[in-house]
Amino acid sequence: MKKIFFCFMFLGFLFNLNSQNLEKEEVQRVIEKFFIGFHEKDSLTIASTVYSIDFKLLSTSTAQDGKAVLSPVPFYSFLNVLLQRPSDANWKEKLTGFEIKIDGKLANAWVSYEFWVKGNFSHCGVNSFNLFKGDDGWKIVTLIDSRSIENWNLNSLTN
Repeated sequence: MKKIFFCFMFLGFLFNLNSQNLEKEEVQRVIEKFFIGFHEKDSLTIASTVYSIDFKLLSTSTAQDGKAVLSPVPFYSFLNVLLQRPSDANWKEKLTGFEIKIDGKLANAWVSYEFWVKGNFSHCGVNSFNLFKGDDGWKIVTLIDSRSIENWNLNSLTN
């Protein structure tokens, strides 16, 4: 009887582990789809990955005086810069690692990256995504990034 109980416990553990891995894969696919839209200048693809157009996009940096800065980036401003960038700018954000944690309908993905412009390294950092799973699947609620190069500006890449 103990062996049967142990087998059911072990099978339950395996099922839960597999289910958790599938959820992590779904979260990663949403983030990768966001960056497909980013690279292809496709606002509809990006919009399909976020919970609403009011999702929070923030960037961390350090001011010249050494103080930490957290800057909100309005979604429409982000899309304008993205869509108006010159076609020869050739932005590439290489996602170099995923660490995903899930609890029910909430997920956090810690995604390291390198950012390249015209084939040249620009900066690197981490994207921290918070996602919510509703009736239509996982959607990005917030995105906060860090950057290793100080005084870097999203607008500077369009010039």
